[in-house]
Amino acid sequence: MKQLRKKIIGLSMAAVMTAGVFAGCGNENEDISADMDTSTPISIDMMLLNNTSGDGSEFVFKELVKEKFNIDIKFSLNNNQSHFEKLNLLIASNELPDIISPLPAERAKLIGPKGALVALDEYFDYLPNFVKYLEEDETNKISAMADDGHIYSLPRFAPDKKDYKWTPIIRQDYLDELNIPTPTTYKELFAALRKIKAAHPETVGIVNREKMTFLKAFGVGYNTSDTMFYNKLNDTFEFGPMNAGFKEMMTDFSQAWKDGILDKEFFTASEQQWQEKFLNGSGVFTLDWPKRAYTLKDSYSKLHPNDTKYNTTLIDPLISESYPYKRLNYSETLGLWTSWGISANTKHLGRILQMVDWAYSDEAQTEIQWGLEGKHYTIDEDGRYRYTPEMKASYNPEGTVDPMNTLGLNHNRIMRIEKDNGVIEVPDELNKIIQGYSENVEGYETDYKIALTFTEEQSDRIEEIRMVTDTLVNEGVVAFVTGERPMSEFDSFVEQVRSQGGAELEKIYADAYASYKEKMNNIK
Repeated sequence: MKQLRKKIIGLSMAAVMTAGVFAGCGNENEDISADMDTSTPISIDMMLLNNTSGDGSEFVFKELVKEKFNIDIKFSLNNNQSHFEKLNLLIASNELPDIISPLPAERAKLIGPKGALVALDEYFDYLPNFVKYLEEDETNKISAMADDGHIYSLPRFAPDKKDYKWTPIIRQDYLDELNIPTPTTYKELFAALRKIKAAHPETVGIVNREKMTFLKAFGVGYNTSDTMFYNKLNDTFEFGPMNAGFKEMMTDFSQAWKDGILDKEFFTASEQQWQEKFLNGSGVFTLDWPKRAYTLKDSYSKLHPNDTKYNTTLIDPLISESYPYKRLNYSETLGLWTSWGISANTKHLGRILQMVDWAYSDEAQTEIQWGLEGKHYTIDEDGRYRYTPEMKASYNPEGTVDPMNTLGLNHNRIMRIEKDNGVIEVPDELNKIIQGYSENVEGYETDYKIALTFTEEQSDRIEEIRMVTDTLVNEGVVAFVTGERPMSEFDSFVEQVRSQGGAELEKIYADAYASYKEKMNNIK
């Protein structure tokens, strides 16, 4: 894996350097109106990250674009690893397809100024729907802007959607049985788990299917992360493993491991293993999507119909000494990672811009996210959208058609506008808790939507440093939590991380953040 990552990073750096020869290519400032005559059929290539293979021939998006713009999209579908390996090679060879999705904005900001991508701001007159969303929040434009002041990315927007993730799910029946108050802090959680373990020795406490991503999931409550993050309390970007919250989290988790309230497969469990621990009754607490609290309970009830007490439910996010406020992570409303990029070498820029701007329209939002009314979805009396019975969904367990992977619906690498207008998939009692999050809990979108822009030199150095620090941190975390290394050595571990790149990362991010603030001040 380490060698593979070195190979990918090396290709990435080579690709950025090679992109320098692109300058002067493309359609900059030319009159593209002649290319907007839809009476002539054209074909374009679109490279798409998709969870399953195929040619995308059944994608509703393909059908819609053919009908509306006379464009035949030839899809190249790849899984996550293949997508980015192929992307690096295509950048290096100057053979990018007409559209790439995703082309994360972080990457687009590097290759765009070299001439590899269309500078979209030069064509804003043709993109009124896109510009409307881009300018709704002043952070959007700055976050998408490259170091040269141009915008090369077409992000996904979900402005009204609070899609909470990593919500606390606990066995409420155990709390009730033992008269344990609902935990409000991590210290209270661990105390509760010790009491539950004493009464039910078969339980394993906290289960995890995120592997090392748990550092981000739990880190929100400890005001830390596994790498660089924005510390709202200090208005600075900090390297998480070097701050006080990380030490508090490691101290808590190492003690939890000793007490037997942290699953022994915490760092390795697959999703299936994670689920099995709840279905066999041994799992007590986890962080996951809110509806998991319902689906776990429902699945358990079907397997154990006589156990009517079993109850997995949601609770408020837990606080720590490092961050004494309830905070909950939600999915990005500004989807920079799922951005589209348009190759500067495309021969059909006018038609593509027509299609792109339509993709940001209200009409397209419905058709790309849900499909065609009656065929793919219906609308209930509350105005909420629901897939038809043939479509696979939690409320259609017998459905035979996969909306996303087969039809490309509700696919965050295709849709450009995502709305929270689907049916509520959890019971009322859980939905009330989720709605309460919006009113009583601080929402945390990654780095509070502050997306920094780095120069080519800074970006390369960040990758070099992370090749070292990622390994140091991951190996150190496992060692400290499992007791292989005593917590008395943690301060020396921090100094090692600091000297081998952590301090330099903070300096690079500080410079980039200063530039971000300057841009923000200039547009106010």
